Amino acid sequence: MGNPRSLLPHEVEIFVTRELRKAGLAPSAVKVRDRILTAGKTDDYTVELGCSLHIGDSDRYVLIECHNRPAPVGATAIEALHTKVQQARAHYAMMFSTSGFEREAVRAASVLGMPVFTVADGKTAFARSPWGMAGDPPAWVPEYMAEFVDVDVAGQARHELVAAGGGKRIIDRFESRS
Repeated sequence: MGNPRSLLPHEVEIFVTRELRKAGLAPSAVKVRDRILTAGKTDDYTVELGCSLHIGDSDRYVLIECHNRPAPVGATAIEALHTKVQQARAHYAMMFSTSGFEREAVRAASVLGMPVFTVADGKTAFARSPWGMAGDPPAWVPEYMAEFVDVDVAGQARHELVAAGGGKRIIDRFESRS
């Protein structure tokens, strides 16, 4: 399986669309809004996407940021994306990261009603899932998979593989914002 940091900027749109469809959501009009490459770094980037998701009885515009950097995403990046929501006239936002999230970032995202996802290599994500088993995963497991990240009652990070029916969890997070 691959290293999630190997996910290339031009692959992000396909990856995010696949994971949202797998969850039962139907993203449409997915567009790259911005690609920011970190100066002096060959593999650090942020890709910002916009798409429409059918939620309830209407389409909602959603901003999606995807971070590929060596350190986990902090609360500052979560708050910055939340600020962009109003500027972009979006309804919601979500974030993907190849390096995970700091605990405070996950808490901030929860308060702001923003789902966050770690991009994990397929073998690791499958092993952490309820279907996980020792040894190599089945051949159909993709190179990279998304995991919904939350904090449990003990304050520890909890990863849940994005799977069929996972769209409800995402929509519930959108609607939980305070």
